[in-house]
Amino acid sequence: MAGAGSRLRGIFPNTPKPLVPVGGVPLGIRVIRQMASAGISRIIVNLHHDAQTIREGISRWLPSGVDILWSFESSVMGTGGGIIHAKPYFQNEDLLVIATCDILSGYDLEEGISLHRKSGARASLVLSPFGPKSESGRIALTQSGGIAFPPFERGEDQVFPVPHFFTGIHLISPDVLRGLGDGLSLPYSIVDLYREYLGKGGFIRGQVTYEPWLDLGTEDGYLQRESFLKGLRQGGTTTEM
Repeated sequence: MAGAGSRLRGIFPNTPKPLVPVGGVPLGIRVIRQMASAGISRIIVNLHHDAQTIREGISRWLPSGVDILWSFESSVMGTGGGIIHAKPYFQNEDLLVIATCDILSGYDLEEGISLHRKSGARASLVLSPFGPKSESGRIALTQSGGIAFPPFERGEDQVFPVPHFFTGIHLISPDVLRGLGDGLSLPYSIVDLYREYLGKGGFIRGQVTYEPWLDLGTEDGYLQRESFLKGLRQGGTTTEM
C-alpha cells in the first residue's frame, strides 16, 4: 500500500488508493479480508505515501483476529524493494503470500495455497488467461508450467510460451528471496528479483485461475467495479499447470 495511487487521482484526488470505497468497503480491506478468509492472521502492510492516513483508515476496518505489521518506507522502494525491506517480518515463516491491494478477484486463496503446497514449488504466481490489453505480453506460461518474462526466447523450457496475465498474487517461500536485490538500486520491481532468481536457475510455477479479476488501480477499472461485483462468483477455480 506504499504507492501514490496517481492513476485514481482524477476520481479521488484526496483519498489514498487503499481507502477508496468499493461496495462500501475500503479497497485495501477487501484484500485483507480475502487473506483472513484463507486463514492468514499475520499481515504485513507496507506504507509510504499518506502513511498515517492509510494506517488509521485500515485499522478501523480490520477483521477480528488479524495482526497487522506496518512496514514504513522512508522513500519509494518499488514492489521489489518494499518486499525486501519487510523481510525481517517474514523471514522465519514457511510461506509468504503477496497480494496487490488494488486487484479484486474471485480466486480462492485458501485453495490456491493448498495447490501451491502440494506442488512442492518454492514460488508460484497466480495467472489468468484473460486480462486488460495494457498488461498483454508482460508474462507468459511455458510448456513446463513455469513463468517466463519478455523477451521470450526459444529454449529448452521456453518453446512457444503462452501469453497470460498476472493477477497480483504471489505464493513464495521466503528463502527464495535470499541474496536477491543486493546489486539493485532503489526503487526496483519484484520482476527484477524474479528475473535474478530465474537467472540463477530457479523455477517459478504458474498457477492458473479462471475466475474473473479486475484491476481497480485505474479509473477505467474502478468504473467497472459495480458490474464486476455483481458478476463475481464466490469461491474460485484453479488448476495446476
